[in-house]
Amino acid sequence: MKFLIAIVFVATIVAVIAAAAGFEIPEDEMTRAMGIVGNCRDEITITDEEFEKLKDGENFAASENAKCLTSCIQEEAGITKDGVFQADAVLAKFAPLVGEEEIKKVIEACKNESGEGKCETSYKLHQCFKKLDAY
Repeated sequence: MKFLIAIVFVATIVAVIAAAAGFEIPEDEMTRAMGIVGNCRDEITITDEEFEKLKDGENFAASENAKCLTSCIQEEAGITKDGVFQADAVLAKFAPLVGEEEIKKVIEACKNESGEGKCETSYKLHQCFKKLDAY
């Protein structure tokens, strides 16, 4: 069940990005993204309910594990490194997939998000990305 939810989560993220930018995401990137979420779900336990709320971008009192799940996913995807947003890496990695201007808008809007520790920072970045419909 958890893996199925992870697949839906990643597919939703990728589909929204692709649709917004008019791009098709290569299958190997989809497979990689699904692997990242699956690995992080295996490493960090959260309820399916919390996972759904994260996926939907709900603003809720997320547990520390839910926040750390977002950190794990972002670290593995190269969005953050040691809890620091990697704007240059994000631009280089995602511009070819969804367009440079779209990524620059997201970077500009979210680059100053930070919290107490890497899990909190990643969770705030996640909320910013969802607010912008970046995924």
